[in-house]
Amino acid sequence: MALLIGPSLVDSARSRYRVRSFEPRTYALLGAEAVRRALDLVGWNRVIKNLRQAENEEPGTSGFLRGTEQSETGHFLGFTATGLLVLIAVVTSHPVGARQILLVGVLLHIYPIMIQRLVRFRLTRRPARSNRTER
Repeated sequence: MALLIGPSLVDSARSRYRVRSFEPRTYALLGAEAVRRALDLVGWNRVIKNLRQAENEEPGTSGFLRGTEQSETGHFLGFTATGLLVLIAVVTSHPVGARQILLVGVLLHIYPIMIQRLVRFRLTRRPARSNRTER
């Protein structure tokens, strides 16, 4: 079955990684920026930065962007597994457990996805710097 579904999940145009202009505002309203700052305070982003630098073969911004895409994909797959657990909990008549699993899934997967997309939007929407020096 996985062999039949796998090809349909391939996004050769990489369109799922394009951040639309309305997304950053929506994520900010949902508190993604506050979560990002909290992760900065506890040092999580520093740890991730060191891990990315150690394993990343692509230099500079392109490597960092690729890392955000990989993280987003990993969190998406994690949330998909969380969704299956929620479904199992609901089917087996455990609505409280389903809500708890869903809450944890949102915190551990949806907010990181929003943060990755915010970062990618900021990096790709930067105005190009001029090579001219001003006197």
